[in-house]
Amino acid sequence: MADTRHRGLPPRPRSREEPHSASYGFDPSTKQNWPLEWVVSYGQGRVYTSTFGHVWKGDVQPARMRCAGLQTIVVRALQWLAGRDVTYPVPADFPTADKASVRAEIPVPVAHRFLCTDSAGNSVSVVEADGSVSWRYTCDHPQDCWALPNGNYLFCHAHGALELTPDKTVAWEYRAPAGTEVHACQPLPDGRVLLVECGTSRLIEVDRTGQIAKEIKLPVPPAAVHLHDQFRGVRKTADGHYLVSAKGEHLVLELDGDGAILRKIPVPGDVHEVLLLPDKHLLVSCGDGHRIIELDEQEKIVWSLDEHEVPGNPLRLMAGFQRLPNGNTIFCNYLGHGHVGEQPHCFEITRDKRVVWSLDEHEKVVWSLDENEVPGNPLRLMAGFQRLPNGNTIFCNYLGHGHVGAQPHCFEITRDKRVVWSFADHAQFKTVNQIQVLDVPGDVTKGEILR
Repeated sequence: MADTRHRGLPPRPRSREEPHSASYGFDPSTKQNWPLEWVVSYGQGRVYTSTFGHVWKGDVQPARMRCAGLQTIVVRALQWLAGRDVTYPVPADFPTADKASVRAEIPVPVAHRFLCTDSAGNSVSVVEADGSVSWRYTCDHPQDCWALPNGNYLFCHAHGALELTPDKTVAWEYRAPAGTEVHACQPLPDGRVLLVECGTSRLIEVDRTGQIAKEIKLPVPPAAVHLHDQFRGVRKTADGHYLVSAKGEHLVLELDGDGAILRKIPVPGDVHEVLLLPDKHLLVSCGDGHRIIELDEQEKIVWSLDEHEVPGNPLRLMAGFQRLPNGNTIFCNYLGHGHVGEQPHCFEITRDKRVVWSLDEHEKVVWSLDENEVPGNPLRLMAGFQRLPNGNTIFCNYLGHGHVGAQPHCFEITRDKRVVWSFADHAQFKTVNQIQVLDVPGDVTKGEILR
C-alpha cells in the first residue's frame, strides 16, 4: 500500500452488525482504498479485526510485529474492546506517512527440548528444555536419531538400528551383519529406513519387516581407511538422490536412485553430515576439519563457520546438525578425542554467527580421591567398593601389577578423606578386588547394599 490513513475507533459499539473501517490503505495498482482494520458490533459485544502484523511459520519477532504503530494500536484496541476509555498514549516513535518505525527485538531466552545420541556415552536421550533428561536408552555407540510422528524414537547404533516406543518396546529393528558398523539412518516416506553400512560399503533401504528392500553398492574406500572411518551421515533427497558422507576419504558423494555417482565433492575434513537445503545449497560438517561449510550449486563456499569463530567454544569434531525454520542452525560439537567436559556439546547459531543457545551439561565431579591423597597407601588399581550407611566408603586397592604385599588391601575413608579402618593380611591374601561388609544389614536382592 502506498498510503495508509487511520480513522480511529468509534466511541462506542453500534447496535447492529455494521462494519466500521478504522483504517485504510491506498493501492496504486487498483487506485482504490482497501480496509486494513475494522470493527463490528454484535449486540453488546465488540469485534476488532486487523490485517497488520502477519506472522508466518518460522518467524521470530519479525519486523512487522515490532512496528511501533502496530504495538500501539493493539493496546488501544484492547482498551476499547474492554469498554474502557482509550488512554494509551501515542508514542513519539509512532510511524508517519513518510517514515516507518520498527523497534528493537526483545531479548528472549532460547530453550529447546531435544532428542540426541551420545556415542562416547553409549546412550540415546530426550533432554527437556530445562536440561533434565526425561528418557534414556543404552546402546553401543549410537550415531543418528529421529523423533517420529508416531511418538517413537528411531536411531542407529554400531550394530544396526532400532525404533523404540517411549516405554522402550521394540517397534522395529535391523541387525547388521557381523564385522560391519552402522553410523547413519533416515526414515523414508514409504515407511522404509535408509541405512549406510561400513564394511559392506552399501546403502540399504529396510522395510517394516526388517528385510532389505533395496541395496546400492558404494565405492569401496581405500585399504588405508579403517572400517570405522568409512562412512557417516547419509540422506535421501526428495528427488530420490543419495548424499553420502565418505568420512575417511573427505568426500561428499551424490548418487542417483540407481546408485550411479553424479558428483564427488572434496571437503576440508572427515565429513560427518551433509544436508540439501531448500535453495539447493549443501550444508556440510567437516568433522575433525573443525569447520562447517555451505556450498552453492557450483560447489563454491558461500558461508562457513571456522574453528575459532565461536567465542569460548572452538569447533572440535563437527558432527550432526539441524537447520531450523528461522534460518538458525544447531550444530553438535563432538567433544571426544580429549575435550570431554571442556565446552558446550551443541549450540544454535544465526546466519551472522551469533550464538543464541547452547547445551553445556556435563557430568560434574563433586568429590574425588586421587592417587596420593591417602598417606602411606597410594591408589593402585581401584576396583570394588561399598558405600556404608554412615556415609563412609570402603575401597578395594587391587595390589597386582607389582604391588603385592606393599600396602593395605582395602580401607574405609570418610567424606573428608580420613582413613578410619584398613585391612592388610598379605600372608593369606594377594589381592582383594571386591568386598561386602557383613556387619551392615540389608537385602542385596532389593538393592539395600550399595556396592
